[in-house]
Amino acid sequence: MKTIALVNNKAGVGVATMEGVLMKISLLVFCFFLVAFTAHAAVGDRHVEQAGGFSLQAPRGWMFRDFPGLKYQAAVGPAANLFSPNINVVDEVYDGDLKSYVDQNAKNTEKVFVQYTLIKRSSFVTLKGIKGEKMVTTSLMLKNMVRQIFYFFPGSHGKYFVITCTALAEGGDSLDSIFDESMRSFEIIPTTPIQRGVRGAAIGLVFGFIGCTIALLLFFVRTLWKKKGSTPSCLRASEAAVSPTEKQRREDVQRWLRAQEAIDGGKLKGKLPVKPCELSCPKCGATYTPADYIADAPTWLCSNCKSTLQKT
Repeated sequence: MKTIALVNNKAGVGVATMEGVLMKISLLVFCFFLVAFTAHAAVGDRHVEQAGGFSLQAPRGWMFRDFPGLKYQAAVGPAANLFSPNINVVDEVYDGDLKSYVDQNAKNTEKVFVQYTLIKRSSFVTLKGIKGEKMVTTSLMLKNMVRQIFYFFPGSHGKYFVITCTALAEGGDSLDSIFDESMRSFEIIPTTPIQRGVRGAAIGLVFGFIGCTIALLLFFVRTLWKKKGSTPSCLRASEAAVSPTEKQRREDVQRWLRAQEAIDGGKLKGKLPVKPCELSCPKCGATYTPADYIADAPTWLCSNCKSTLQKT
């Protein structure tokens, strides 16, 4: 049966609700009551789930099939009492060690399953040396007691695999050794240097494309800004509403600023031209620049003697 790892993990990976899990488990139990095959013994050929990054050998004669709601194919065995024993695999990312992961699963399955009993919990090691844990349980599903063995294996990058082997509780312990033999064949598919290189190249292409896109956008924005000049956008937006005298004053100021930038950058030789539009106070003779005053102000006052100044 499919068992979703019901862990509130720190990585924030979402999993199905408890009600959804029970519904899926019930539906899958019902499906396995309807499936029948001829009995065989020992393990069969290796089944590879390339997308999941693992492989295993189910008991010989068992068939791997797709089932709704399952990410990977489930192995289905010979029927007994209108029920087919089965093996399914789920995985998820969990931010913690193996022990805490199994602890959380044990607590949550006890809360979710009806008439749940934990018979045994022990360590388990595969033929490839993968160290995991297993839990042997019984519970009531669709008015039938089932015996489930959960095998927990750590993967790479925080991934954990949960393999659930399910049989009817009555006589189900006869399959324990067969399930163990099958689970000892569990292997994690290593990532080859070529695969890592292809993955790295793909990531590099994505970031390279993003970088090029940003660079092009900056180039076009800079080009457009140069074409429109360095006049602030708020002034360009109101340019049509100002008087010709004000437009001329702003242009003079911009020419003066560009000339100063050119001299500071070493592009021009010589002295900076006199700042445009400098006038003198008629009372005290102090110089002032109209660009320093608000054009629409009713009166301009001299900063020296406070007398009224001419605007033009």
